[in-house]
Amino acid sequence: NAKSEKNIHVFIATEVYLDRVKKCLKKRVKVEWKTVLSLDYLLTINCWATLDDMQNVVPFHSDKYNQIVLERKEQNNATSPHDLSFCTAFVICVLFLEVKGTRPMTYQFLSIKMVESLPEEGGVIDSTKFKTVETYGFDSLVFSKEVLAVVRDYKVFMRPQLNPICHFLLLSRNGSQLKKIGDIFGRMVFQAI
Repeated sequence: NAKSEKNIHVFIATEVYLDRVKKCLKKRVKVEWKTVLSLDYLLTINCWATLDDMQNVVPFHSDKYNQIVLERKEQNNATSPHDLSFCTAFVICVLFLEVKGTRPMTYQFLSIKMVESLPEEGGVIDSTKFKTVETYGFDSLVFSKEVLAVVRDYKVFMRPQLNPICHFLLLSRNGSQLKKIGDIFGRMVFQAI
């Protein structure tokens, strides 16, 4: 009932071959990602936003956001799910472009309590207010009066319609914490440029 020596050699050779194939594929993927994500390549396919492009994103979307908020304030109707998603995406853009920070996760973990603690004229949310600051190393965020007005409008008029089930500022359509902030921001930038 013992396996023949020939079969054992075939199994060992197959294992070595598969191991080498995995290593080669990993190397190839790394090389392709370096090419695909290089700045020169992105510029050649016109898929890279310049600083001037980024400065046009918030003004490009602000009229639509203001119109949605104004309709909600005046008529007090329910806002469509598409418009609620747009408002959340707009607030993400404002946070990314106007409130400086190096980690998108910082915006993701902004809580209602933190925003409410800011005075009307703006202020700073200290990084120590984030309960997981030791693990993730969050930034302190500086809010201007204008940015705070946008965030508070979102908090008062849009966020309650998402049926929140958590205490975070940015919510998905089902009321839970929003996680794919980078994807949403990228889509808004793409639409603007």
